[in-house]
Amino acid sequence: MALLDPQGRLGAVTWRLRHQLAALARRVPEFDLVVRSGRRSCREQYDLHGIGRRYNLGSPPVTYARGCQSWHVSGRAVDLNLRIAGTQQDAGSCQNYAQLGQLWEALGGRWGGRFGGFGECGDAGHFEYHPGLEVSDVCPNPDLCDQVAAEVDTLTVAPWYYRVPWIPLAAGASAGAALAVSSGWLLQR
Repeated sequence: MALLDPQGRLGAVTWRLRHQLAALARRVPEFDLVVRSGRRSCREQYDLHGIGRRYNLGSPPVTYARGCQSWHVSGRAVDLNLRIAGTQQDAGSCQNYAQLGQLWEALGGRWGGRFGGFGECGDAGHFEYHPGLEVSDVCPNPDLCDQVAAEVDTLTVAPWYYRVPWIPLAAGASAGAALAVSSGWLLQR
């Protein structure tokens, strides 16, 4: 049971997503969860969206999300491969991904295996975590991807050890904001 990140991609996703992925890994001791994709730049998402549309025309599309409409751009999605725990043996069957997807949804995440247009298993290796947010909240215009992605980065809720260890509270700040800061969680803009 492990969450493996051989290419160091987890450092660029939100702490909430990392936390939930660790919780998911603990629930499936028979599998290793191997991160193959994390946060993407707008350019990377644009290039992926072009597969089957602008180039590699014989290939099916690999994503239906353009620009910042992908949760990968805001660091709220990863793609995982499954392996038998402690081995290099692939365990990525539809059935195994479905088991993992159901557990992920129970943790409040959204699983790509429910997405249409990707074949029998959906986008089975795709896992998002963005409770209470719709993509339109973080991406009102996918044509402005770089600008929107930069703005999303400045609206991050992060533990003190991932961000600056202090933030001034505005006059009249709520008790909840003070509690968030005093407990080590910062609202950062």
